[in-house]
Amino acid sequence: MTNLWNKMAGMDTSELLSYILKVQVDAYGVFEIERLNRIIADNGIKRVLDVGTGNGYFLVRLASENADVEFCGIDGNAHFLEEARSLSEEKGLSNVTLLKSVLDSSFSEDKYDLIVARFVLQHSANPKDFIQEIYKRLNDGGIFMTIDEYLFEANVDDSAWKDFYSRWLKCFNTMNCDPYIPRHISTWLHQMGFDGVRSSVHLYSPATIGGEPFKECIVGIASMLGKIYPDVMDSAFIDRLESWLDEINLSRSSDPHLQISYNMARKA
Repeated sequence: MTNLWNKMAGMDTSELLSYILKVQVDAYGVFEIERLNRIIADNGIKRVLDVGTGNGYFLVRLASENADVEFCGIDGNAHFLEEARSLSEEKGLSNVTLLKSVLDSSFSEDKYDLIVARFVLQHSANPKDFIQEIYKRLNDGGIFMTIDEYLFEANVDDSAWKDFYSRWLKCFNTMNCDPYIPRHISTWLHQMGFDGVRSSVHLYSPATIGGEPFKECIVGIASMLGKIYPDVMDSAFIDRLESWLDEINLSRSSDPHLQISYNMARKA
């Protein structure tokens, strides 16, 4: 086994997912945190809801840079929430509340100025219903931002990279999730009464975030899927994938990228 895959293979599912959530924030966070900081400052945001907060690594970073803003993070996973509470306490934050909950019709209809959902909508069984629940919990003029992986194409003509993408898509299909939901989000936001709909796709690659962070993201995704669907994302392939990433990081012969979709809209 290659080094990173060997490390991840030794983690249980919960430990690995927590590790990946941290890796993603480290890799994408510079852009995402900076963008949200601007939204908060420019719009006088005072209350923020983070849906699917996971281990809280993203929420705690955002809250620590906006001490005068009230943050609430919700997640259905009690173990992750305990991690989030420990991290929040470690940072001495008094502006963070964490609740074991999901965002459906049973969730409190308290209103927020900003609601963020990172890597949530793409795994929702009823994404349009989810967006409707978001709308109900925004103040007038409140902002919704959703962040999702955009599985558009394998942009590098290499068998390892193309194989990774095809296996990733097969896992999505096995989960009965729609990997192409980001293509429809802006339409749904418009249809449900949001104003000022804005959509963009940001590219993360070895050239933009560094070879090692990019490799951690990719091998992390593959390892997580490998634990759930070992017949699809098998050990031999993950080992091959990491070797290929090491090779291109050393040679700089190609620059594969992940596409992350950002959609933002305002409640009328």
